[in-house]
Amino acid sequence: MNTRRLGLCALAALLLCSMALLGGCGMLGEKEESKGLLRVGVRSDVADFSFRNAKTGRYYGLEVDLAAELAARLGYDGAQFVPVSPQTRESVLKAGEADCVIACFSVTQDRLSRLDFSEPYYTDSLMILVENSSMIRTVRGLRGCSVAVLKASNVQAQATMAFEETGLFTGENAVRFAPMDTYDEMSSALETGTVDAMCMDGCIAWGYADDDRSFVDMKIGEQPYAVATLRGSPLSAPIDEAVRALLDEGFIDALAEKWL
Repeated sequence: MNTRRLGLCALAALLLCSMALLGGCGMLGEKEESKGLLRVGVRSDVADFSFRNAKTGRYYGLEVDLAAELAARLGYDGAQFVPVSPQTRESVLKAGEADCVIACFSVTQDRLSRLDFSEPYYTDSLMILVENSSMIRTVRGLRGCSVAVLKASNVQAQATMAFEETGLFTGENAVRFAPMDTYDEMSSALETGTVDAMCMDGCIAWGYADDDRSFVDMKIGEQPYAVATLRGSPLSAPIDEAVRALLDEGFIDALAEKWL
């Protein structure tokens, strides 16, 4: 074999190796298609969980950090936050305005008929807040009283069951619920005496507690918070797997220590 033929063989071998490398890694300079941003529905009014700074527009809290970590683990460029309220958490998913919702969204049997939920990342309970001037200190003191609750939440249903189980709230002693649109409205109604108490998730109630208010000696049920997606969404399984991994690794425990 002459020198010219040897040189051609070597060149051919080099070209084959180069093509194999390019085939395995993609064409030179070609980038993997970006997933863009994971659109996450979050609250803007729950201190330590998800709160929006009105001046900077930035979000802070446990659920905000969780959303950012989930986006990274799922291969997104980051998280885009979509503001939601208890009344709109489900509708933004149905309208396609958010890919998932991480917004103090508790798992219930009713919601499971329409949504998928990840493994819960936090469990809360309902708490009842009163003005000290009301002299209400125990659950017995709530007989015949009016209690503010948030519309579009499961609080009234859970509280009703809890009150009925005590056997103290029958007939004229039954609690009267006053559904309201916002937590601020509930707080104002409590302050003015329009209602005698207000009942909400504990993590939210602490934000409205002060030296002039106290908690009644009763915690109601469990509120397991989880990441919500539309039922059958292709993101449901990957998100659940990621949340489980974050729980196993202690990442969410670290978030709780940081924020709560």
